[in-house]
Amino acid sequence: FFFLMAKDYAVPADQVRSAEDLATYVFPTTYQKLFQSHEVRESKAVDHAGKPAYELRIEAVHASMGAIRKHERVITRGNHVFVLSAEGKPEVFDGEAAAIAAWFSGARFKNLP
Repeated sequence: FFFLMAKDYAVPADQVRSAEDLATYVFPTTYQKLFQSHEVRESKAVDHAGKPAYELRIEAVHASMGAIRKHERVITRGNHVFVLSAEGKPEVFDGEAAAIAAWFSGARFKNLP
């Protein structure tokens, strides 16, 4: 089990939050519903193609899949939320380190000039 994903979505004006707020306060609510447990191993501000972003590295346990490793980067611009994710079983995730690094360094969003 392994995937790389990019999301771009818009939110109503009253739901606009910073990338840090989304990553550290809003998204963990989703993690609590998705996983039996999760632990944020790293949480920091980063740069994505010259834009401020916020990044998380998570270790989690899924009820049926077991251990999961997740790397997520969040960028916001106006009412748009941009998310890059890599997620998978730890042994596969670690084996795909080069692909993950390329994904996070090379992915660009059309709506993020």
